[in-house]
Formats: sequence, structure tokens, C-alpha cells
Amino acid sequence: MAVAGGNETTPQRMLRMTDIINEPLEFLAPISGYAEMPLVSLEQALEPLVSILPEVQSHVYVAKQRCKKPADNLTQDESASIMLYTMSWEPLEECLYNVLNQTLRSANRQQKLKPWYSYLRLFLNALLRLPPLNETIYRGVKLNMSDRYIKGETVVWWGFSSSTSHVEVLQSDLFLGKTGARTIFTIKCESARDIRKHSYFPEESEVLVLAATQFEVMSCLDQGDLRIIQLKETRPPHALMQLPPVVGSLLQSSPSAASVPKENASSTANKTTAPPTAESCHKLVSKPVYRNAHLEQQIANQKGKTKLDLRGNSLTNKDMEIVAYYAIQENNTLTTLNLSWNKIGDAGAQYVSDALRHNTTLTVLDLYDNEIGDAGAQYVSDALRHNTTLTTLHLSRNQIGEKGAQYVSDALRHNTTLTTLYLSRNQIGDAGAQYVSDALRHNTTLTILNLSWNEIGDAGAQYVSDALRHNTTLTALDLSRNKIGDAGAQYVSDALRHNTTLTALYLSFNQIGDAGAQYVSDALRHNTTLTTLVLGSNKIGEKGAQDLRSASERNGNLELFF
Repeated sequence: MAVAGGNETTPQRMLRMTDIINEPLEFLAPISGYAEMPLVSLEQALEPLVSILPEVQSHVYVAKQRCKKPADNLTQDESASIMLYTMSWEPLEECLYNVLNQTLRSANRQQKLKPWYSYLRLFLNALLRLPPLNETIYRGVKLNMSDRYIKGETVVWWGFSSSTSHVEVLQSDLFLGKTGARTIFTIKCESARDIRKHSYFPEESEVLVLAATQFEVMSCLDQGDLRIIQLKETRPPHALMQLPPVVGSLLQSSPSAASVPKENASSTANKTTAPPTAESCHKLVSKPVYRNAHLEQQIANQKGKTKLDLRGNSLTNKDMEIVAYYAIQENNTLTTLNLSWNKIGDAGAQYVSDALRHNTTLTVLDLYDNEIGDAGAQYVSDALRHNTTLTTLHLSRNQIGEKGAQYVSDALRHNTTLTTLYLSRNQIGDAGAQYVSDALRHNTTLTILNLSWNEIGDAGAQYVSDALRHNTTLTALDLSRNKIGDAGAQYVSDALRHNTTLTALYLSFNQIGDAGAQYVSDALRHNTTLTTLVLGSNKIGEKGAQDLRSASERNGNLELFF
């Protein structure tokens, strides 16, 4: 067995940064199957792989010993799962990162990937808890790759791609050197993760590009033996890799990895400047080729104004190219955009979201009734991680399920400006309510949340109620037209005993009976902040009504409707 980090593993270390040659550069089936796997220890996650990676458990032991005090608030198993990926051993055919990436790059990977499910679940949970990077990173290979990367084409890297935030790492003799045929990729990334604090080789300033990441080839610069190819990460209309629900808190974005001094750099390394790139201030949304004269005129007529109302115009995803460019990106006065009652779908939501990343004026966005599903919710949520001005977002009456709720919830952990969120008339269910509730434990800006018409039952009410115990900013919560019964009412009532900020609660059109009404009544005797409580159209009989009237009489500030 070769010990990771020894001289005999130098070729493997180099391969991890330079194995671009193995990417098929063609579209394969999406990567999936592991999202519902339970999180287990690293030892357990690797058990199904021992037959193909005989030495893996020895390396697991080393990784866990080195990760007893993990950085970035990761667990020991999470940190060690990343370190294990960066470790090298012989033979290469039994080394984890090599076999994993071979499997991911295989056109017939479905059966081959199954033994990896538990490890991928843990590995991805660890990576997704780290903040995404939005900066330029580098990869390279000792070959001329310009014939495989043509300007304007779209390519996908199916394996996890080890990169570096410091180009001098690639230019060292360990990797590419400075002579002979070489290709350096400068990559404008959005979702890569800085893993240097969890790498076996922290001096490499390693940044990991997630599997199934899509890029556009922006340029190719010929400098004799050196080719410099610029790639920009782009988002496909449908996810190419299934992202599991993240367990544990997410880190806020930290300073750019490129701005952090490289630690433990070799004192003999030659200091060089980064190679020239074609990078400039390209905007995410290009001027649209598609034309809609009527829509363009509507936008032009409102130029210089603060509000644009485009509701009910039967706008489609293609029309959103025009809206994103002219109304959002090129407009510096618009504060309110109403796109409700249209048919923009997930693709249209992507156009809007891309423009929203860079917009600094829009405060209200209405996407009510637009056939937006989970993928569209993911695009919008990603924009919320970057946008710093939007305060009100309407996503009601769409097709957002529990997965979409997860994306929105992850964004709420990071966003510090949104105060009002409408998710009514979707299908997030109890699982989606759990994701939203977990976000409420961390979010400190949201004041109004509408979750009505979402098939939320007693379990979902329990999740929301647990969050209300901790949240100190939410003032209005709408849970009407769900499936909350007496048990759910008990959970909510218990939260009302502790919460001191909620002023309006809507529980109408549920399944709350007399027992639930009694729980609520008991809570109202302790709560002194609630001013509006709506319980109409439940199953409350005369006894429950009397309990509620008695409680409300003791609270002179409460308006009770049932």
C-alpha cells in the first residue's frame, strides 16, 4: 500500500488536477439515485466499496484521525469524506477518486454507481454545506486541448474536477511546468467549493468543481506551446446531477479563495503572474435574438419608471429573454416587476433569475401563477443567494414541490434582505414545510410568510411550530387551507406560548376541531403579542367556540375570527 502524500503518489496527485483528458465531453444521463440515502459514518458509507477499493478502510482511518477538529463546522465524517477524495494510493485502479470519476464519466454508469450511493450522499452533504465560489479557478494538462474545446460550444465535466485558486500551482514542475505542450483552463465558476481546509494537500489550494457541471467555451488563446482556454459555468435547463437535501447548517460565503494568501506555499516556488484571460465584465444575460415587438414596446413605454406591470400577457419562457435583458438588467430605475398570470415556466424563471443576480434596484418581484416547478425554484433560489435588494417575492400558485421548497429554504439561510415570501398554492407538503422551518431557525429578516394551500398536515405544523420557538422576526404566518388537525393545532399552540413576535396567524380552512380549539385557547391565555387569529371554516363546534371566546375576552388586543 502506498501512503497518501508519499513520493510514489506524486503522479496520482498530478492526475487529480490534470485528468481533463478523460472527460467524454458529451451529454450523458443525469447522475442520481443517492439523494434519499441516510447519512451514515464514513466507515459505513465505504463498506459497499471494499471489494473494488481493497485499501480504502485504511485510508478512511487516516483521514478521520486527521479530521478530529474539522474546519467550516463540518462533522468529522464529512470533513474526512472530502480528505479521502484527495488522498492518493496505488494501484491507481483501486484509488477512490480515480474509480469514482471513471464511474461518473461512464455512459452506462447506473448499476456501477449503486455501491457509491452512501459515500456520495455523505460527500455531497459535506460539499454543499460549504459556500459556493464565484471566481476564477484553474486546471491544466500537458497536452494541446484546443481541438476539443471550440469557442461557443457547451461542454459538461461529469467527474468531480480538482482545480486550484492559484495558477502558480499548475505552473510548478509538479504539475505542468513551463515548457512543452500545455493547456491551462481558466474557469469562471459559480458552484465550486474551496476544500483546502479538508484536503490532504492543503498547499495545493484545491477547489473542487462538482460533478456534472456545465460550461460554455468563451475563448481559446494560443501562446505557442501554451493554450489558455476560458470556460464559464452555465446552468442547464434541467439538473444534470441530483442534489440531496442538506443536513446541517450552511456556511455563509467567505472572501474569495483567490484573495486569501496561500498557506504553506513552497519557498522555492517561482512567483508568476496569472496568464492573460479573455475575462471581462460580461453580463449574465445577453441581448436577446428572439423578438416580441409588443412586449418590447411595453417595456420601452415604462422606461425611467419604477413599476412595470406585465401580468396576464401570456408571456412564455422566450419572452423572459426580453424581460430579463431590457426590464431587469438594462434598467436601473425599476423597483417593482409584476409577471403574474403568465406561462414562463422553469426556463423563463432561469432568465429572470440570471438577471436578478446583478440587479441592484428591484425590490418586488411577482411570479404568481407561472407554471414554475422545482427547477425554476432552484434558479430563483440561487439568485436570492446573490441579490441584496429584493424584499418581496411572490411564488404562489405554481408547481413547486418539496424539492423546490428545499432550494428556497437553502437560499433563505443566506439571504439577508427578503422580508416577504408568498409560497401559497404549491405542493410542498410536510417535507417542504420541514425545509422551510429549518431555514426559519436561521433567517433573521423574513417577517411575512404565506404557506397556505400546500397540503401541510400535522407533521408539517409541528416543524413550523418548532421553528417559531426560535424565530424572532416573523410577524405574519398563513397556514390556511392545509390539512392541519387537532394535533397540529396543539403544536402551533405550544409555539404560541413561547413566541413573542408573531402578530398575525391564519389557520382557516383546516381540520381543527374542539380539541384543537381548546389548545389554541390555552395558548392565548399566555400569548400577549398575537393581534389577529383567523380560524374560520374548520370543524370547531360550540364548545370549541366558547373556549376561544373566553380566551379572547381576556386578551383585549386580539381580533379573533372563527
